[in-house]
Amino acid sequence: NGNVFPTDVSADWSSVNLYDMAGDSTWPIVLVSYLYVKKDQSATNPKTAAALKAFIKMVVDDTDGMAQEFGFTPPSADLKSLSNSAADAIVYPSSMQAFDVESSTNAYGGMA
Repeated sequence: NGNVFPTDVSADWSSVNLYDMAGDSTWPIVLVSYLYVKKDQSATNPKTAAALKAFIKMVVDDTDGMAQEFGFTPPSADLKSLSNSAADAIVYPSSMQAFDVESSTNAYGGMA
C-alpha cells in the first residue's frame, strides 16, 4: 500500500482513499485525529461550506459528549479554544447560510 499517497505533498490528494484497505497491517479509520482545512473556502459550494463549518464545530465543541461516550478523550479547553480560533479564521462564501443546530430535540420523540 505504499502508493496510496502522492509523492508530492502539493499534488492533488482527492483520489486518496484509506477506507477498507486490504492487508495484515491495516485498520479501519474510526475517529478524527486532526483536520486540515484550506483557509479560503470562499469558492466552495455554500451548502458544502455550511456542512464543513457545522462538522468542525461538532467535532471541536463535542457538546453531546460523544468523544467520552465512545471511549475517547474529549478535546481540552485549551485545544478547543485554539481550534475554534483557527476555525474562525476560515473564509466562507458570502452567500453561505450556516446550519442551525437543534439542542432541544428528543432523539425518539422529535421537537420538545
